[in-house]
Amino acid sequence: MCKFVYSNDLIIQPLVFGIENRLVPYQFSIEKLSENEAFQLLENGDAQLGIISPLEYAKSKGNMRILEDFSITSASGARNALLFFRGNLKHITHISTTCELKKNFDAFLGDIVLNEVFDVQAEWKIIHNNLEIQDFFKKYEIFFFAGGAAFEMYGEYENYIDLSEEWILKMNLPLVHRIVVVYESFNDQKALESLQLSREMGVRNLVKIAKTYANYHKHNWNLYYNLLNNNYYYYSDTLSWQSMENLLQYIFFYGRTDYYPELKFYNNKVF
Repeated sequence: MCKFVYSNDLIIQPLVFGIENRLVPYQFSIEKLSENEAFQLLENGDAQLGIISPLEYAKSKGNMRILEDFSITSASGARNALLFFRGNLKHITHISTTCELKKNFDAFLGDIVLNEVFDVQAEWKIIHNNLEIQDFFKKYEIFFFAGGAAFEMYGEYENYIDLSEEWILKMNLPLVHRIVVVYESFNDQKALESLQLSREMGVRNLVKIAKTYANYHKHNWNLYYNLLNNNYYYYSDTLSWQSMENLLQYIFFYGRTDYYPELKFYNNKVF
Protein backbone atom coordinates (compact mmCIF):
# COMPACT_ATOMS: atom_id res chain seq x y z
CA MET A 1 0.00 0.00 0.00
CA CYS A 2 1.27 3.46 -0.92
CA LYS A 3 1.67 5.95 1.95
CA PHE A 4 0.45 9.37 0.77
CA VAL A 5 1.35 12.40 2.90
CA TYR A 6 0.15 15.99 2.62
CA SER A 7 -1.14 18.92 4.67
CA ASN A 8 -4.80 19.64 5.31
CA ASP A 9 -4.95 22.81 3.19
CA LEU A 10 -7.94 23.93 1.11
CA ILE A 11 -5.96 24.21 -2.12
CA ILE A 12 -4.91 20.56 -1.90
CA GLN A 13 -8.46 19.20 -1.62
CA PRO A 14 -9.25 19.06 -5.37
CA LEU A 15 -6.27 16.74 -5.88
CA VAL A 16 -7.25 14.33 -3.14
CA PHE A 17 -11.05 14.54 -3.32
CA GLY A 18 -11.54 11.12 -4.89
CA ILE A 19 -8.94 9.51 -2.65
CA GLU A 20 -10.30 10.87 0.62
CA ASN A 21 -13.87 9.95 -0.33
CA ARG A 22 -12.78 6.46 -1.43
CA LEU A 23 -14.06 6.97 -4.95
CA VAL A 24 -10.96 5.58 -6.66
CA PRO A 25 -10.03 1.89 -7.01
CA TYR A 26 -6.70 2.19 -5.18
CA GLN A 27 -6.73 2.52 -1.38
CA PHE A 28 -3.94 4.74 -0.10
CA SER A 29 -2.54 4.96 3.40
CA ILE A 30 -3.09 8.68 4.12
CA GLU A 31 -1.36 10.86 6.69
CA LYS A 32 -2.18 14.56 7.00
CA LEU A 33 0.83 16.33 8.42
CA SER A 34 2.60 19.64 8.37
CA GLU A 35 4.59 20.18 5.20
CA ASN A 36 7.84 19.80 7.11
CA GLU A 37 6.71 16.49 8.61
CA ALA A 38 5.53 15.24 5.22
CA PHE A 39 8.86 16.24 3.73
CA GLN A 40 10.80 14.32 6.36
CA LEU A 41 8.86 11.11 5.70
CA LEU A 42 9.39 11.46 1.96
CA GLU A 43 13.06 12.32 2.36
CA ASN A 44 13.65 9.22 4.48
CA GLY A 45 11.65 6.92 2.23
CA ASP A 46 8.99 6.37 4.93
CA ALA A 47 6.33 7.70 2.54
CA GLN A 48 6.17 7.03 -1.17
CA LEU A 49 3.92 9.85 -2.39
CA GLY A 50 3.34 13.38 -1.16
CA ILE A 51 2.27 16.95 -1.87
CA ILE A 52 4.81 19.57 -0.80
CA SER A 53 5.82 23.15 -1.60
CA PRO A 54 8.73 24.21 -3.83
CA LEU A 55 10.56 25.31 -0.67
CA GLU A 56 10.36 21.82 0.85
CA TYR A 57 11.38 20.22 -2.43
CA ALA A 58 14.46 22.45 -2.59
CA LYS A 59 15.65 20.99 0.72
CA SER A 60 15.69 17.45 -0.66
CA LYS A 61 19.02 15.65 -1.00
CA GLY A 62 17.90 14.30 -4.36
CA ASN A 63 15.70 11.39 -3.26
CA MET A 64 12.46 12.84 -4.63
CA ARG A 65 11.04 12.86 -8.13
CA ILE A 66 8.34 15.26 -9.35
CA LEU A 67 5.19 13.94 -11.04
CA GLU A 68 5.26 16.12 -14.12
CA ASP A 69 1.52 15.88 -14.81
CA PHE A 70 0.44 17.41 -11.48
CA SER A 71 0.83 20.77 -9.80
CA ILE A 72 -1.18 23.34 -7.87
CA THR A 73 -0.63 26.58 -9.73
CA SER A 74 -1.99 30.11 -10.11
CA ALA A 75 -1.86 32.39 -13.12
CA SER A 76 -3.21 35.38 -11.20
CA GLY A 77 -3.61 36.45 -7.58
CA ALA A 78 -3.85 33.44 -5.26
CA ARG A 79 -4.88 35.18 -1.99
CA ASN A 80 -2.47 32.91 -0.14
CA ALA A 81 0.22 35.46 0.78
CA LEU A 82 -1.42 38.70 1.85
CA LEU A 83 0.11 41.76 3.43
CA PHE A 84 -2.61 43.60 5.35
CA PHE A 85 -2.26 47.14 6.64
CA ARG A 86 -4.24 49.83 8.42
CA GLY A 87 -4.84 53.16 6.71
CA ASN A 88 -2.47 54.46 4.06
CA LEU A 89 0.60 52.30 3.60
CA LYS A 90 3.59 54.63 3.15
CA HIS A 91 6.54 52.79 4.65
CA ILE A 92 7.14 49.14 5.53
CA THR A 93 9.73 48.67 8.25
CA HIS A 94 8.21 45.96 10.46
CA ILE A 95 5.89 43.10 9.52
CA SER A 96 4.12 40.99 12.13
CA THR A 97 3.21 37.40 11.34
CA THR A 98 2.62 34.01 12.89
CA CYS A 99 4.55 32.25 10.10
CA GLU A 100 8.09 30.94 10.26
CA LEU A 101 9.90 32.38 7.25
CA LYS A 102 12.35 29.50 7.02
CA LYS A 103 9.62 26.84 6.97
CA ASN A 104 6.57 28.45 5.38
CA PHE A 105 6.64 28.75 1.58
CA ASP A 106 4.03 31.52 1.44
CA ALA A 107 5.97 33.59 3.97
CA PHE A 108 9.21 33.00 2.06
CA LEU A 109 7.45 34.13 -1.10
CA GLY A 110 6.22 37.25 0.67
CA ASP A 111 9.73 38.09 1.81
CA ILE A 112 11.30 37.80 -1.63
CA VAL A 113 8.45 39.75 -3.28
CA LEU A 114 8.94 42.62 -0.87
CA ASN A 115 12.65 42.58 -1.69
CA GLU A 116 12.48 42.00 -5.44
CA VAL A 117 9.32 43.93 -6.36
CA PHE A 118 9.08 46.68 -3.76
CA ASP A 119 12.75 46.95 -2.73
CA VAL A 120 11.74 46.60 0.92
CA GLN A 121 13.97 44.94 3.51
CA ALA A 122 11.55 44.75 6.41
CA GLU A 123 12.06 43.24 9.83
CA TRP A 124 9.73 40.31 10.36
CA LYS A 125 8.38 39.89 13.88
CA ILE A 126 7.05 36.43 14.73
CA ILE A 127 4.00 36.60 16.99
CA HIS A 128 3.50 33.74 19.43
CA ASN A 129 0.09 34.28 21.00
CA ASN A 130 -3.49 33.11 20.74
CA LEU A 131 -5.14 36.27 19.47
CA GLU A 132 -8.15 35.89 17.24
CA ILE A 133 -7.23 36.71 13.66
CA GLN A 134 -9.29 39.90 13.57
CA ASP A 135 -7.65 41.13 16.77
CA PHE A 136 -4.27 41.34 15.08
CA PHE A 137 -5.45 44.49 13.32
CA LYS A 138 -6.18 46.17 16.63
CA LYS A 139 -2.62 45.60 17.80
CA TYR A 140 -0.39 45.62 14.72
CA GLU A 141 -0.21 48.09 11.84
CA ILE A 142 1.11 45.69 9.19
CA PHE A 143 0.45 41.97 9.32
CA PHE A 144 1.21 39.09 6.97
CA PHE A 145 -1.23 36.19 6.65
CA ALA A 146 -0.52 32.99 4.74
CA GLY A 147 -2.58 30.06 3.50
CA GLY A 148 -5.89 29.42 5.21
CA ALA A 149 -5.56 32.43 7.51
CA ALA A 150 -5.18 34.67 4.45
CA PHE A 151 -8.29 33.13 2.89
CA GLU A 152 -10.27 33.97 6.01
CA MET A 153 -9.13 37.59 6.11
CA TYR A 154 -9.27 38.76 2.51
CA GLY A 155 -13.04 38.47 2.44
CA GLU A 156 -13.34 41.00 5.26
CA TYR A 157 -10.51 43.53 4.84
CA GLU A 158 -9.83 45.51 1.69
CA ASN A 159 -6.42 46.95 2.60
CA TYR A 160 -4.01 44.28 1.44
CA ILE A 161 -1.39 43.49 -1.17
CA ASP A 162 -1.56 40.07 -2.79
CA LEU A 163 2.15 39.21 -2.89
CA SER A 164 1.58 36.12 -5.05
CA GLU A 165 -0.07 38.30 -7.66
CA GLU A 166 2.84 40.74 -7.55
CA TRP A 167 5.26 37.87 -8.11
CA ILE A 168 3.29 36.54 -11.08
CA LEU A 169 3.21 40.00 -12.66
CA LYS A 170 6.93 40.56 -12.14
CA MET A 171 7.98 37.18 -13.53
CA ASN A 172 5.31 37.00 -16.22
CA LEU A 173 4.92 33.35 -15.25
CA PRO A 174 2.39 31.35 -13.23
CA LEU A 175 3.20 30.53 -9.62
CA VAL A 176 3.57 26.91 -8.51
CA HIS A 177 2.30 26.54 -4.94
CA ARG A 178 2.52 22.78 -4.51
CA ILE A 179 3.96 19.85 -6.38
CA VAL A 180 3.36 16.11 -6.17
CA VAL A 181 6.48 14.04 -5.54
CA VAL A 182 7.40 10.40 -5.12
CA TYR A 183 10.35 8.73 -3.46
CA GLU A 184 12.98 7.74 -6.02
CA SER A 185 12.26 3.99 -5.77
CA PHE A 186 8.50 4.47 -6.31
CA ASN A 187 6.92 2.14 -8.87
CA ASP A 188 3.15 1.97 -8.56
CA GLN A 189 1.27 2.83 -11.73
CA LYS A 190 -2.11 2.01 -10.18
CA ALA A 191 -1.56 4.61 -7.49
CA LEU A 192 -0.76 7.25 -10.14
CA GLU A 193 -3.84 6.35 -12.16
CA SER A 194 -5.99 6.70 -9.05
CA LEU A 195 -4.39 10.06 -8.24
CA GLN A 196 -5.24 11.27 -11.73
CA LEU A 197 -8.83 10.04 -11.31
CA SER A 198 -9.02 11.72 -7.90
CA ARG A 199 -8.03 15.02 -9.47
CA GLU A 200 -10.62 14.70 -12.24
CA MET A 201 -13.30 14.12 -9.62
CA GLY A 202 -12.03 17.01 -7.53
CA VAL A 203 -12.06 19.66 -10.23
CA ARG A 204 -15.64 18.63 -11.05
CA ASN A 205 -16.70 18.88 -7.41
CA LEU A 206 -15.35 22.25 -6.32
CA VAL A 207 -18.77 23.23 -4.98
CA LYS A 208 -18.87 20.18 -2.72
CA ILE A 209 -15.30 20.81 -1.56
CA ALA A 210 -16.11 24.46 -0.81
CA LYS A 211 -19.27 23.58 1.11
CA THR A 212 -17.47 21.00 3.23
CA TYR A 213 -14.68 23.47 3.98
CA ALA A 214 -17.18 26.20 4.87
CA ASN A 215 -18.71 23.97 7.56
CA TYR A 216 -15.57 24.55 9.62
CA HIS A 217 -14.67 28.09 8.57
CA LYS A 218 -16.16 31.54 8.83
CA HIS A 219 -17.21 32.43 5.27
CA ASN A 220 -19.99 31.30 2.99
CA TRP A 221 -19.01 28.46 0.67
CA ASN A 222 -19.21 30.77 -2.36
CA LEU A 223 -16.02 32.53 -1.29
CA TYR A 224 -14.06 29.28 -1.10
CA TYR A 225 -15.54 28.03 -4.37
CA ASN A 226 -14.60 31.24 -6.19
CA LEU A 227 -11.13 31.05 -4.68
CA LEU A 228 -10.53 27.54 -6.00
CA ASN A 229 -12.32 28.02 -9.30
CA ASN A 230 -10.81 31.39 -10.23
CA ASN A 231 -7.37 31.31 -8.67
CA TYR A 232 -5.98 27.77 -8.87
CA TYR A 233 -5.53 25.05 -11.44
CA TYR A 234 -4.29 21.50 -11.05
CA TYR A 235 -2.58 20.67 -14.32
CA SER A 236 0.99 21.50 -15.23
CA ASP A 237 2.57 22.71 -18.45
CA THR A 238 5.92 24.00 -19.68
CA LEU A 239 5.36 27.37 -18.01
CA SER A 240 4.71 25.69 -14.66
CA TRP A 241 8.13 24.07 -14.66
CA GLN A 242 9.82 27.16 -16.03
CA SER A 243 8.31 29.01 -13.07
CA MET A 244 9.43 26.26 -10.68
CA GLU A 245 12.98 26.46 -11.99
CA ASN A 246 12.86 30.20 -11.43
CA LEU A 247 11.64 29.72 -7.86
CA LEU A 248 14.44 27.28 -7.09
CA GLN A 249 16.98 29.86 -8.19
CA TYR A 250 15.58 32.37 -5.72
CA ILE A 251 15.39 29.79 -2.95
CA PHE A 252 19.10 29.13 -3.44
CA PHE A 253 19.96 32.81 -3.83
CA TYR A 254 18.17 33.66 -0.57
CA GLY A 255 20.11 31.02 1.31
CA ARG A 256 17.29 28.57 2.05
CA THR A 257 19.45 25.73 0.76
CA ASP A 258 23.22 25.26 0.61
CA TYR A 259 23.20 23.75 -2.88
CA TYR A 260 21.41 24.54 -6.10
CA PRO A 261 18.29 22.34 -6.31
CA GLU A 262 17.47 20.66 -9.61
CA LEU A 263 14.16 19.63 -11.11
CA LYS A 264 14.07 15.83 -11.18
CA PHE A 265 11.01 14.23 -12.77
CA TYR A 266 9.61 10.78 -12.35
CA ASN A 267 10.10 8.99 -15.64
CA ASN A 268 6.85 7.03 -15.67
CA LYS A 269 4.17 9.47 -16.83
CA VAL A 270 0.54 8.86 -16.04
CA PHE A 271 -0.62 9.52 -19.58
